[in-house]
Amino acid sequence: MNLAGTAEFETADGSKVRMEPGDVLVAEDLKGHGHIARSLGNEFRVSLAIPLAD
Repeated sequence: MNLAGTAEFETADGSKVRMEPGDVLVAEDLKGHGHIARSLGNEFRVSLAIPLAD
């Protein structure tokens, strides 16, 4: 969950998703090539990660 700041996530296939405060990301593909996360703007980004059971 993105708590503060704006972020952009880029997946291995080049897709990009912009996240604003309050947005939730559920990452289900844990065996791929990963992702790149970038903070956008001048505000610090604060996020919360919660692992889910299989």
